[in-house]
Amino acid sequence: METNSFEKKFVIALDIGTTNLKCHLYSKDMNLISKRNIPIHLLCMGDGTVEIQPNVLWDSVVFIVNQVLIDANITANQVLCLGISSQRGTFITWDSVTKRPFHNFITWKDTRANFDIMKWNKSIFFKILKFCCYCLYLVSGSSRFLTASLLKFTTSQVTVRLFWILKTNKKLKNAVKNGTAMFGTLDTWLLYRLTNGKSYLSDVSSVSGTGMYDPFTMSWISMKLFGIPNSILPNMCDSAGTHFGSVSSDIWGSEILITCCIADQSAALYGSCCFSRGDIKITLGTGAFFNINVGSVIEASKTGFYPLIGWNYEGNRAYVLESSFDDCGTVIDWAHSVGFIKNMQDLSKIMKSFKDTEDIYFIPAFSNSYMGKTQIGSGFIGIKSTTKKTHLIRAIVRSIVFRIYDLYLTHVTDISFKKLGTPSLLRVNGGVSNNDFICQSVADICYIKVVRPACVDVTVRGAALLAGHAVGLRTDSINENIGENFYPNEIRKNTLRSMYTEWAKVRSRFLK
Repeated sequence: METNSFEKKFVIALDIGTTNLKCHLYSKDMNLISKRNIPIHLLCMGDGTVEIQPNVLWDSVVFIVNQVLIDANITANQVLCLGISSQRGTFITWDSVTKRPFHNFITWKDTRANFDIMKWNKSIFFKILKFCCYCLYLVSGSSRFLTASLLKFTTSQVTVRLFWILKTNKKLKNAVKNGTAMFGTLDTWLLYRLTNGKSYLSDVSSVSGTGMYDPFTMSWISMKLFGIPNSILPNMCDSAGTHFGSVSSDIWGSEILITCCIADQSAALYGSCCFSRGDIKITLGTGAFFNINVGSVIEASKTGFYPLIGWNYEGNRAYVLESSFDDCGTVIDWAHSVGFIKNMQDLSKIMKSFKDTEDIYFIPAFSNSYMGKTQIGSGFIGIKSTTKKTHLIRAIVRSIVFRIYDLYLTHVTDISFKKLGTPSLLRVNGGVSNNDFICQSVADICYIKVVRPACVDVTVRGAALLAGHAVGLRTDSINENIGENFYPNEIRKNTLRSMYTEWAKVRSRFLK
């Protein structure tokens, strides 16, 4: 017999990232009971392919939840609710009749649509459209038209990648014509599988990052220009609530109510307790994501910060401005793969014991795109006969710090953000933030207090907090989870900013 709701004592949360799948089990007062972390296998090829096999991912999700329940010596019928956070911009299509996918997940890091993206961005039609939007902005002052006038298609957005797969996949193309094609970002597909097809939904934070959604009107944009019918798109919903349905009992032995489904960066913002207008966090994971909570009224940026929806539930809506770069943890992983470092601890030791870079500079661009340019690759500049491995390692780490400063510098110099006031602290999270040297260097060069949580897995924590809130738990009173503060030093600030100036000059030459 199913236990009643008062006997259900636990909240479970899943975070499906780009390289890791995490599952945490919390008590009702949000104390961590057990957790598991397993790698996500990416299919990467030289043509820009970065995919995830859906069946392998599904097996991993089922396995990791089972293991967390076993570790805690509980069963699924003791779980009050489930919260989910997932990577944005990763999508799949499948047949509504056979339920079979037409292809693997095409992740936000996949660059096979680069040619089409460049073609669209350079097209006369698109340039005229943006010019008209700018004229409308000058007349009306509308933030919506300003945002549209600055829009650029990127590989991380879904729009052109979906356009590309529609061109190249004949079965999908036929299914669209026949009305049997279904599209979903990772969260949509997972909800569909967990509920045995009963829920075909995506929350507003996830869809706002696709490039196919208008955060100003809170609705899908017509994609007829790209040959994408709106009929294949899922229904939109709030980030938290009981509308997601329940996990089928045949998966983990008992139904579990799903009460949160939210994009990873939004979950990280919420899990970092960035609830107030002007709060800032930066996630240092596979990529680096700089997010600003701009409150309940959407803002536009003139310097490339993209407007998104952070979360929406029970009339509580937070808009977010975001800027990012793709190669953060990717750079560290590469350094490990070629034998430069053994692990993060080894990296910290090197950074503390060896202070000279010998004027070696590193430009990180493993995603084959950088500052609007494509197919450039990464590179070291300034290598000499006296250069040692430690010089290269230090240059790699410095490049991450400098790219973070790029984002911060854009924020503080954009007049759009003046009304938010001067930030007093910067919250960091993600695996790369475990490195003290990087956190201290960010504090110094940005000249701002940097706060790192005791547990840097704030994304999965954010999903758990929202899931718990949706069933009445007092998650708004949970402590902020502060682990360590890094305070800026003016001497180091001047040194690092001088180094950044030289690095920026080298970068300009490299990108020519």
